[in-house]
Amino acid sequence: MNGLNEKQLARLKELLLAEKSEIDRHFALEADDGTTSMTDDTGELSSYDNHPADLGTETFERERDAAIDQRYFERRDDVERALAKFEDGTYGLCEVSGGADRIRTA
Repeated sequence: MNGLNEKQLARLKELLLAEKSEIDRHFALEADDGTTSMTDDTGELSSYDNHPADLGTETFERERDAAIDQRYFERRDDVERALAKFEDGTYGLCEVSGGADRIRTA
C-alpha cells in the first residue's frame, strides 16, 4: 500500500497527464528538429551582418531555447516514469525499499 487513496491517486495521475500534454504541446509548437541554420532563423542571406551584436543575440537565443528544450525533455522523462509507475502499481512507493516510506524533511 502506498498510503494514498484512490481519489488522490486519480488526481495525481490527472495532473501528470495534464503536464505531459503541456510538454508535448511545447514540442509541437517548437517543431524544430535542430536542422535549421541561423540564417534560416534570422531570414538573413548570410550569417555575417552589419551588426555583430545581432549574431551574438541570435546565438544566445538559440542556446537558451536549447537549454529550455533540454529541461522539457528531462521533465517529460520524469512524467513518463511516474505514469509507468501508475501502470505497474508502484507509484508512491519507495524505489529503494518498495514500501510506503515517507520522505523526511529537515
